[in-house]
Amino acid sequence: MKSDFNHVNRVLFSRQSGFCMEENKLISPMKFGSRLGKQCISAILHKVITYDIICHMRETAMFIKNNAVGCYDRMVNSLLILSLRRLGMHCNATQSLAQTWAQAIHVIRTQFGISEQLYSFSPDNPLFGPGQESTMGPFL
Repeated sequence: MKSDFNHVNRVLFSRQSGFCMEENKLISPMKFGSRLGKQCISAILHKVITYDIICHMRETAMFIKNNAVGCYDRMVNSLLILSLRRLGMHCNATQSLAQTWAQAIHVIRTQFGISEQLYSFSPDNPLFGPGQESTMGPFL
Protein backbone atom coordinates (compact mmCIF):
# COMPACT_ATOMS: atom_id res chain seq x y z
CA MET A 1 0.00 0.00 0.00
CA LYS A 2 1.20 3.48 -0.76
CA SER A 3 1.93 5.61 2.28
CA ASP A 4 -0.57 8.35 1.37
CA PHE A 5 -3.36 5.76 0.96
CA ASN A 6 -2.45 4.26 4.34
CA HIS A 7 -2.45 7.73 5.91
CA VAL A 8 -5.93 8.50 4.57
CA ASN A 9 -7.16 5.12 5.86
CA ARG A 10 -5.67 5.89 9.26
CA VAL A 11 -7.41 9.27 9.45
CA LEU A 12 -10.77 8.25 7.95
CA PHE A 13 -11.21 4.76 9.32
CA SER A 14 -8.73 3.60 11.96
CA ARG A 15 -8.97 6.56 14.29
CA GLN A 16 -12.74 6.96 14.05
CA SER A 17 -13.54 3.26 14.31
CA GLY A 18 -10.95 2.86 17.06
CA PHE A 19 -12.50 5.62 19.17
CA CYS A 20 -16.01 4.26 18.53
CA MET A 21 -14.99 0.73 19.51
CA GLU A 22 -13.17 1.98 22.64
CA GLU A 23 -16.16 4.07 23.75
CA ASN A 24 -18.59 1.19 23.28
CA LYS A 25 -16.20 -1.39 24.79
CA LEU A 26 -16.15 -3.49 21.63
CA ILE A 27 -12.43 -4.29 21.91
CA SER A 28 -11.20 -7.09 24.13
CA PRO A 29 -9.07 -5.91 27.06
CA MET A 30 -6.49 -8.47 25.94
CA LYS A 31 -5.86 -6.60 22.67
CA PHE A 32 -2.82 -4.43 23.19
CA GLY A 33 -1.74 -3.54 19.65
CA SER A 34 -2.71 -0.29 17.93
CA ARG A 35 -4.54 1.13 20.95
CA LEU A 36 -3.98 4.39 22.76
CA GLY A 37 -2.50 3.90 26.22
CA LYS A 38 -1.46 0.31 25.52
CA GLN A 39 2.03 -0.77 24.59
CA CYS A 40 3.42 -3.93 23.06
CA ILE A 41 5.66 -4.47 26.06
CA SER A 42 2.56 -4.50 28.30
CA ALA A 43 1.28 -7.64 26.58
CA ILE A 44 4.61 -9.36 27.14
CA LEU A 45 4.75 -8.25 30.77
CA HIS A 46 1.18 -9.47 31.31
CA LYS A 47 2.11 -12.87 29.87
CA VAL A 48 5.29 -13.25 31.96
CA ILE A 49 3.54 -12.23 35.17
CA THR A 50 0.71 -14.68 34.46
CA TYR A 51 3.24 -17.49 33.96
CA ASP A 52 5.05 -16.53 37.17
CA ILE A 53 1.85 -16.48 39.22
CA ILE A 54 0.84 -19.91 37.93
CA CYS A 55 4.31 -21.29 38.65
CA HIS A 56 4.43 -19.87 42.20
CA MET A 57 0.91 -21.07 43.00
CA ARG A 58 1.71 -24.49 41.49
CA GLU A 59 -1.42 -24.44 39.41
CA THR A 60 -2.14 -26.21 36.16
CA ALA A 61 -2.80 -23.97 33.20
CA MET A 62 -3.19 -24.12 29.46
CA PHE A 63 -2.32 -21.35 27.03
CA ILE A 64 -3.08 -20.93 23.37
CA LYS A 65 -0.53 -19.02 21.33
CA ASN A 66 -1.93 -17.75 18.07
CA ASN A 67 0.33 -16.28 15.43
CA ALA A 68 -2.08 -14.66 13.01
CA VAL A 69 0.25 -14.67 10.00
CA GLY A 70 -1.63 -13.54 6.94
CA CYS A 71 -4.77 -12.73 8.90
CA TYR A 72 -5.30 -9.40 7.11
CA ASP A 73 -5.44 -11.26 3.79
CA ARG A 74 -8.31 -13.48 4.91
CA MET A 75 -10.96 -10.94 5.86
CA VAL A 76 -14.05 -10.76 3.67
CA ASN A 77 -14.18 -7.26 2.13
CA SER A 78 -17.97 -6.97 1.93
CA LEU A 79 -18.29 -7.83 5.63
CA LEU A 80 -15.58 -5.31 6.50
CA ILE A 81 -17.44 -2.57 4.65
CA LEU A 82 -20.69 -3.49 6.39
CA SER A 83 -18.92 -3.40 9.77
CA LEU A 84 -17.50 0.04 9.01
CA ARG A 85 -20.96 1.29 8.02
CA ARG A 86 -22.38 -0.13 11.27
CA LEU A 87 -19.73 1.81 13.20
CA GLY A 88 -20.93 5.02 11.54
CA MET A 89 -18.47 5.51 8.67
CA HIS A 90 -19.79 7.64 5.83
CA CYS A 91 -21.24 5.80 2.82
CA ASN A 92 -19.02 7.61 0.29
CA ALA A 93 -15.85 6.79 2.24
CA THR A 94 -16.67 3.10 2.57
CA GLN A 95 -17.77 2.90 -1.07
CA SER A 96 -14.47 4.48 -2.15
CA LEU A 97 -12.54 1.99 -0.03
CA ALA A 98 -14.48 -0.97 -1.48
CA GLN A 99 -13.83 0.21 -5.04
CA THR A 100 -10.15 0.73 -4.31
CA TRP A 101 -9.84 -2.82 -2.94
CA ALA A 102 -11.71 -4.22 -5.96
CA GLN A 103 -9.54 -2.36 -8.50
CA ALA A 104 -6.17 -2.70 -6.79
CA ILE A 105 -3.34 -4.33 -8.73
CA HIS A 106 -0.90 -6.35 -6.64
CA VAL A 107 2.76 -7.01 -7.36
CA ILE A 108 5.45 -8.71 -5.31
CA ARG A 109 8.33 -6.53 -4.10
CA THR A 110 11.58 -8.29 -3.21
CA GLN A 111 15.18 -7.27 -2.70
CA PHE A 112 15.69 -7.85 -6.42
CA GLY A 113 12.94 -5.42 -7.44
CA ILE A 114 9.26 -5.50 -8.31
CA SER A 115 7.87 -8.57 -10.03
CA GLU A 116 6.74 -8.33 -13.62
CA GLN A 117 3.74 -10.55 -12.96
CA LEU A 118 0.76 -9.02 -11.21
CA TYR A 119 -2.57 -10.11 -9.87
CA SER A 120 -5.85 -8.40 -9.06
CA PHE A 121 -9.39 -9.07 -7.93
CA SER A 122 -11.65 -11.06 -10.24
CA PRO A 123 -14.86 -13.06 -9.72
CA ASP A 124 -12.89 -16.27 -10.33
CA ASN A 125 -10.04 -15.28 -8.00
CA PRO A 126 -11.35 -12.93 -5.29
CA LEU A 127 -8.86 -11.20 -3.02
CA PHE A 128 -9.65 -10.51 0.58
CA GLY A 129 -8.74 -8.05 3.30
CA PRO A 130 -6.89 -4.76 3.51
CA GLY A 131 -3.45 -6.37 3.19
CA GLN A 132 -0.53 -6.88 5.55
CA GLU A 133 0.72 -3.30 5.43
CA SER A 134 -2.60 -1.67 6.15
CA THR A 135 -2.93 0.77 9.05
CA MET A 136 -6.59 -0.16 9.40
CA GLY A 137 -6.04 -3.90 9.54
CA PRO A 138 -5.77 -4.19 13.35
CA PHE A 139 -9.12 -2.47 13.86
CA LEU A 140 -10.89 -4.42 11.15
